[in-house]
Amino acid sequence: MTGSALPGLAALARHDLRTIARDAVMRNILALMIVLVGVAAWVRAAGLFEAWWLPIQIVLLLGYMPGFGYVFAMLLVDEVDAGVDRALSVTPLPRAAPLLLRTVAGSFFVFAYGLVMVLVIGMVNLPVWQWLLPVAGLALATPTATLAIPALARDKVQAMGLFKILNLLTQIAVVYLFVPHEAWYATLFFLVPSTWSVAGILAFVDGNVAAGLAWSAGGLAFAALLLAAAARLHRNRRLLAPA
Repeated sequence: MTGSALPGLAALARHDLRTIARDAVMRNILALMIVLVGVAAWVRAAGLFEAWWLPIQIVLLLGYMPGFGYVFAMLLVDEVDAGVDRALSVTPLPRAAPLLLRTVAGSFFVFAYGLVMVLVIGMVNLPVWQWLLPVAGLALATPTATLAIPALARDKVQAMGLFKILNLLTQIAVVYLFVPHEAWYATLFFLVPSTWSVAGILAFVDGNVAAGLAWSAGGLAFAALLLAAAARLHRNRRLLAPA
């Protein structure tokens, strides 16, 4: 990407921020992310529900990941509806630049937010480096949602329905916390990458660093494969879209 494209990307980023600020649903998602951290930090400081700190921390960690991907996915859906995507295709920006901006920005934000969240809340006391792989694996749900939702949805109603499905597939890893891990059906939860990351966190909590790294790395690789599939799906949808 040439230096001449940087002003265009900066203008696009400013446009995205203004769009998010104007949209009530998007504002509510971002506000809720901040409120949840504040409430959880207060619960931790007050020493309330200590037996539930691990599940609470994991629920909060899982809950926001696809949500921010939905924010950028809706930007893309709106652009298709308004024809902005066709206008962007004739600007000096490289064709992939707007999409790359949204996926990279979303991934970076949720990864940073996830790390800050677990450290500020402090319900699960692990070294920072042990959070890196599982949070990175979970953070890939954001660009996956950003790419998959516009590729599959025809309008905002379908986009919301798809987001709920993707969110459920991420959140289902919470159930793994409450089932016997030796049961045969516990293996089914590993059909989604978030369970691998959760298993990594649980192994770190138990002091099994090798298992924690293995599960977390597996979750990251699994999530990366789904992201690649979403990127291919999005690319194919754009190639088939009418000019």
